[in-house]
Amino acid sequence: MEGSAAALTHGSQVSQMCVQVEGEEITPEEFRRSPGWLHIGGHTSRTRLQGTQGESTSRADTPSSRQKPKFNKNVRSAVIRAARMPAMPVEEIKIVVRPRDGLDIFKAGAACVANAIMAAAGIETADRAEDMACPNTQQNIMVLSTPSEERAEKYARIQAINVRGKIYEVRAYGTTAHDTVKGVIRGIALEDSEAEIMQQIVTKYNPLAAGAKRIGNTTTVIVVFNGIKVPKYVRYGSTLYPCSLYRKQIEVCK
Repeated sequence: MEGSAAALTHGSQVSQMCVQVEGEEITPEEFRRSPGWLHIGGHTSRTRLQGTQGESTSRADTPSSRQKPKFNKNVRSAVIRAARMPAMPVEEIKIVVRPRDGLDIFKAGAACVANAIMAAAGIETADRAEDMACPNTQQNIMVLSTPSEERAEKYARIQAINVRGKIYEVRAYGTTAHDTVKGVIRGIALEDSEAEIMQQIVTKYNPLAAGAKRIGNTTTVIVVFNGIKVPKYVRYGSTLYPCSLYRKQIEVCK
C-alpha cells in the first residue's frame, strides 16, 4: 500500500535527507500530478550527505557529529514505523480512501470517518461488521478491507462523504494484491488513454502484467505484475520499453 513524510529538527540545523525504500525513482512533480501514489523523492547527493573532505575532518571530533549517525538511524526507523499499517487479511480486497477539502482523520475521529465512508458507499448495517476500516493518520488515509467484491466496488465508487453535516470530497481506489510487484516504464505518449494503455500492456506478450496506470499527465506508467519479479522490458504495442522496479521513498529532515 502507500509512504509518508515527516519533518524533524535537530539542534539549530535543519537539512533534508531521503530514506530510500526500494526500486525506481519518480520525481516529486510526477507524483503531485497523480494524488494517491506514495510520495517519491529525489536522490540526495553524496556531497550533501557527506560534505567536503575538509568539513568532515573539522567536524569529526564534535559531539554533534558523533551523534548524527545514531540520530539519522532513529529518524529513519521512526518514519518507517509510522508508515506501516497493521496486518489485515491478505486474501481480502483493500480499498484506500483519501479525504480532501482539509478533512483530518485524526481530528475528526477514525470511527466517525469510517462510518461516513460506509454510509456513502451504501453498505447495509448488517454487512458492516464483516469489513474492516484501518486509519493511517500519517498519510491521512483510511484503508477498507472486505471479502466482498460487491462492497469493494461500492467503496471504490464513492466521491464524497458526510462528516458531522459537512461534505468532503474523497478519492477512493483499490490497491494491488499482496503477491504482486510494481514496475515503471517511461515515454508513453500523452495521447494514449488509460484504456489504450491497458490494452497495449496487458497482453499475451507481457504474461505477468496485471494492470497499468499513468501517473497524472506524465509519460510515466506504473505496471503491476503478478509475482515478485519485475521484467527488464515491457512490450507496449510493438515497442519494447525498459522497465525498472517501482521505488517508494520517504523524505525526512534532520
